[in-house]
Amino acid sequence: MNVVIPPKPVAVKVIGTIFVVIAAIELISLMSGVFMLNYFTKHFDQINYQGRFNPYTLISHILNTYGNKYFIFSSIFNFARYSIMLFSAIQFLRLRSWARTVLEILSWLYIVQSFVWSAVVILVLNGRILSLPSEIEFITENPLKALIIVSYIVFTGVFVTFAVIIIKSLKSHGVRSAMLPS
Repeated sequence: MNVVIPPKPVAVKVIGTIFVVIAAIELISLMSGVFMLNYFTKHFDQINYQGRFNPYTLISHILNTYGNKYFIFSSIFNFARYSIMLFSAIQFLRLRSWARTVLEILSWLYIVQSFVWSAVVILVLNGRILSLPSEIEFITENPLKALIIVSYIVFTGVFVTFAVIIIKSLKSHGVRSAMLPS
């Protein structure tokens, strides 16, 4: 008896590949960020900027103000999220129906996180959450602050629009019907 397996829809290949690439890049970025931050926090005092602007002043200030607890929680959360995303994307490419649901949930989580993070950035720039050290207060000057806020809102809008398109594609009839029964 010959079983004919229909080919995967293009949408499944494209969406699955996008999620695999994003998850892999984010996991590599997360690991390198953890290693770099660990290095800079250990060797921060040895770096001499000779009176110039020190780009790590903000990082040091945030870590000293909020401590490493938030960073550790954020790293663990993001590592778990992107690991789940990578595994689910691979299973999505194998047409597992549960993986489609997981990727949809992760996309919605990304949208919520984008809006929350945008609000945090705007509140930080307006001095409502964190007072910036004097060496980097120039960031909150009106023209630069406005440019940062507007560009952040535009980028958030672009990425959220992309996430909405992905969600609509995940919910489409073609993708749903291609999934194997659980």
